Amino acid sequence: QAISDIKENILKLRLLAMHYIANQNEDQRPLIARIEEQAAAIRKLLLKYETELLDEEKERDLLNTERRYFDIYYSEIKALLEKTKSTDQSRLWGNLLNATGNLEQLSIAVDEHQKYNELRAEELKASYEEVVQRVRYIAATILILSVASVGSLGIFLRREVRVRMNRLSGLISHVSETLDF
Repeated sequence: QAISDIKENILKLRLLAMHYIANQNEDQRPLIARIEEQAAAIRKLLLKYETELLDEEKERDLLNTERRYFDIYYSEIKALLEKTKSTDQSRLWGNLLNATGNLEQLSIAVDEHQKYNELRAEELKASYEEVVQRVRYIAATILILSVASVGSLGIFLRREVRVRMNRLSGLISHVSETLDF
């Protein structure tokens, strides 16, 4: 989910940049603020992923690649925003298309990270299923051993009680026949 959120926010940033170029006649300050907020949100998501979810070196490398491509892409967007006052519309769209190359690299990096996470999730699921199966076997073995132990104990107690009751019965019969207390 975290990788999907990063991907979604990158697309929002791109849409905001396109909106900025398409609406040159409006006051752009609120839109610039939203672009900067979106970039900050992406950086925050990357940091959150790093601090809360990162647990392998390969994943760290993937995240660093994403961060590097994002920094390049955002620097191109920032440069584009600075050029808007002095450049015509067609040139701005051309610059945005040039920034698309890094966006594509960023998208590829994010997709690769997402696929890696899905692969790890499948591996963990298989491992979990193995553990569950092993626990079931252990529980069944413990249950069988417990039933066998209780059954054996019951048979032993029954035999022991019967033997002692027979002795007591014999003793009582002997005492009643001989009247020897």
